[in-house]
Amino acid sequence: MQPPVCGHFGGAQPGSEVPLRYGIISDIHGNLPALRVALAELRHQGIDELLCTGDLIGYGPWPNECVAEIAEAGAVCVAGNHDLIVVDRLPNARLSNHARFILEWTRTVLDPGAAAYLGTLPLQANVEPELRLAHGSLEDPERYIFRDEDAAQQLALLGELVPAAQTLLLGHTHKAMAYGMRTRELRIIPRAPMSLAGDRHLLNPGSVGQSRERRPWARMALLDLEDRQMTFFALDYDLDLCRKELIRHGLPPGACHAPPSPVSMGRRLISRLGRRALRSVRGS
Repeated sequence: MQPPVCGHFGGAQPGSEVPLRYGIISDIHGNLPALRVALAELRHQGIDELLCTGDLIGYGPWPNECVAEIAEAGAVCVAGNHDLIVVDRLPNARLSNHARFILEWTRTVLDPGAAAYLGTLPLQANVEPELRLAHGSLEDPERYIFRDEDAAQQLALLGELVPAAQTLLLGHTHKAMAYGMRTRELRIIPRAPMSLAGDRHLLNPGSVGQSRERRPWARMALLDLEDRQMTFFALDYDLDLCRKELIRHGLPPGACHAPPSPVSMGRRLISRLGRRALRSVRGS
């Protein structure tokens, strides 16, 4: 495997005291081709700093390379549940047998430097007064925030903990999400800038390396604080390369991308339609 090609991002724009354009990534899960596609797009878009909401490893066959890419990019990064588990920072963790098998393999190949990096990642991070990062939720890296009421609770808690904060960045669900305290769940259209003006938001860029959609997207986002906009991206990457590398290590090739079952897709559709109907009733 070639050495990492990532370097530090550009830093704050001339004349500004803080970065204004942030690349947002999450749930890389050892998928190096997807990560490199995401980082290349963010460089093309032009960002000042990279933010990562955790889970650099797990599922994919390149744990050391993915940690190195994030470290060399100078990313502000928090620990995901997989990162915590592999360095024994999360006892009694909840994992499927499949995920636990991959993590046990990851333990056997993880470089000391990569393990040290994961071992020092915080559970939360403040990025200037306006932004806070966590993995699953503000209280628990293993908690999934899918529902509107859970997102609203997180934003209310954010307001109590950090009154100046306007944006909470989470990962863990592998599902892109944008939720406003007043505007509720917002529709995400890839590459279409979304206004964040005048509201407190919970934002999840989706997963770089484990999208769990019918199509294996590498998902990430761009947060522009000057224009108060968030832009989501869904990019193609070389899934075959990832699966071949898994096979080479004697790992299940399906670990790199697990598309949803027809049953789970049906449940998501019903849930989405139900939320839309509820919002329509509230607005009438």
